[in-house]
Amino acid sequence: MKFRTIHRKFQRNLEDYGWAVVLKKILSFFLAPVWLHRVYRIYGLDLQDLRIPPTQTNNIVFKVLDRNDSEIIAQIEEMEEWLAHRIVEKLENKSLILVASDKGIVAGFNLISFGELHIPLLEQDRRLEGDEAWSEQITIRKQYRRLGLGSALRYEAFTELKKRGVNKFYGGALRSNEASLKLARRVGFRELKDVHFFKIFGRRFWRELEVAG
Repeated sequence: MKFRTIHRKFQRNLEDYGWAVVLKKILSFFLAPVWLHRVYRIYGLDLQDLRIPPTQTNNIVFKVLDRNDSEIIAQIEEMEEWLAHRIVEKLENKSLILVASDKGIVAGFNLISFGELHIPLLEQDRRLEGDEAWSEQITIRKQYRRLGLGSALRYEAFTELKKRGVNKFYGGALRSNEASLKLARRVGFRELKDVHFFKIFGRRFWRELEVAG
């Protein structure tokens, strides 16, 4: 990972989460070659009979990203370091990227994939059925949070996916990422299972447990 990318990721995490979380992530990074344990919670939603409520977002425009939207792509790659130089490839592989913009500023986006996908936090590949989709990343720029934009972006995604014949929509987040899981619950996702990922001296292990309730 390039120094500029590491520095940008460090700054973003510091702004979003504070020193306590950043120090914990730094410690995990250095321990990772020897010991790593993550708990990733998967959630899902049946879109077939879902009633999508109307949303009100002043000055926000939603659009499906095109590979020629170079300025928007640059903003997205700046917002999420792991997507640097990958957006065009994602679009060529038929991923859907729904963008919420405010007068040219990307306020948020939702990256959605179909078919085969890779989950970096689990270091695992998954295969989806033809009527299924997976939310790889949803990000809201900091100054647009707590304004209802996260829910509005999700609802716009539900509408777009239903148009495309998608019946099942899945996603996930680290169990410690309460903000992301809270948003998922708010718009109707049901938490399905926890995937425990272990890496011990380079060997990888997974264990899946159903979420109670």
